[in-house]
Amino acid sequence: MGPMTRLMPAWTFCGLILLLAGCGTLPNGRGWGEDVTLRPGFSQLVHAALQAAADPVTWLPAAGAVVFDAAKLDKHVSDWPRRKPPSSAPSPAQTGPAPS
Repeated sequence: MGPMTRLMPAWTFCGLILLLAGCGTLPNGRGWGEDVTLRPGFSQLVHAALQAAADPVTWLPAAGAVVFDAAKLDKHVSDWPRRKPPSSAPSPAQTGPAPS
């Protein structure tokens, strides 16, 4: 395998980064961070809180976390890797007894 073939994944990654990099603009056309201030004021704070509360991107993950916790899925999900180890890792039965 030649040196260019080995570097192909790196070149592909760099090309994708350059292709996908762009200018960050908000829905109103203003630049990202263009309206930043150290003292936004209470009205801006209330406006931002109301916008966040009405946005499904904010409350859907929170609702999912509440359901996840209420259904006690956390313990089930955290115990799952111990019950079903990844297929690429050998199980203790396959490795034999530990050397002494």
